[in-house]
Amino acid sequence: MEKLLVICCILICSGNFATAQGNVYQVSDADSILRPSVSSFNSKAIEGLENTISTSANPNLPDKRIPDKKISSRTGLYVSLNAGSDTQFVGNFRKGRLNGEWMSWFNNRKVCDSGLLIDNVPDGTWKGWYANGHPRYILQFSARKLQSLKNELIKQPKTKYFILANKAPEEASRHYDAQLLFGHKTAEIKNTVLTKKVNHPVYNLETLKNIVAENADGKNSSAYKPPFAEGLLHGQFTSFYINGAIKETGLYLNGLREGMWEEFSLHQEKAVGTYRHGYRNGEWRYYSTQGKLLYWKRFDAKGKETEKYSFANK
Repeated sequence: MEKLLVICCILICSGNFATAQGNVYQVSDADSILRPSVSSFNSKAIEGLENTISTSANPNLPDKRIPDKKISSRTGLYVSLNAGSDTQFVGNFRKGRLNGEWMSWFNNRKVCDSGLLIDNVPDGTWKGWYANGHPRYILQFSARKLQSLKNELIKQPKTKYFILANKAPEEASRHYDAQLLFGHKTAEIKNTVLTKKVNHPVYNLETLKNIVAENADGKNSSAYKPPFAEGLLHGQFTSFYINGAIKETGLYLNGLREGMWEEFSLHQEKAVGTYRHGYRNGEWRYYSTQGKLLYWKRFDAKGKETEKYSFANK
């Protein structure tokens, strides 16, 4: 009888979680998705998550419905509004950490980013857009591999699975520092304990709101900041220019670029070559917008250029 009661409780909890998850909208086309209103979330089956859905009229002000002492245990769907009462972002929390689907919007009501987070870390496909609706990124992350990498950096086993685990912890951690991944500078870590070299600070709710508010403005196309402090790229990577043209595409393996990559200039001149352990390696070929081979370069194992041959005068 006790086992039966336990099973029933698990099934009921799973049903509530699935229902809450089902109310987070999926992204298929940035231009066709408008902001869901707070009333549309509250009117659905998530009413069972009593006192877990909270809103803020201004992303720069503290949440008044839940006292600060309860923020660390925040659980359930969270809808944040901007000063104009439009939905700024929707996220799922469990024990104060982002767990589940995430989505945020620009002030012009177009989708800014979306993806899945596990304990504040991105996992699986992460998509981002520009304010004009064109794609910005389509990335793949692995939360499980990030945790495994951290364990190797801390424990330093004799046999290591990750190439990054052979680097100093403060150097390796820069490869999954989300600010650096998206082109922002961060302070170098010096004279800190090992766990602080490996782990980046977790964003609190106010910091999260400020980040989303900066993104929502959409005026600076190169200033996107993700709602997470760290993430390990693992899988297909594609980035785009603001006009929708591909910027670069290739594969990440355990946080490092590997294999064949294609990189394009804004005018779509193309470079094709391979990466090995994060470094350009071997021969890279460079083509004009018409597809004519302009020159090639050769790189050593550390990504240093060793030779170049031009076809300009041939």
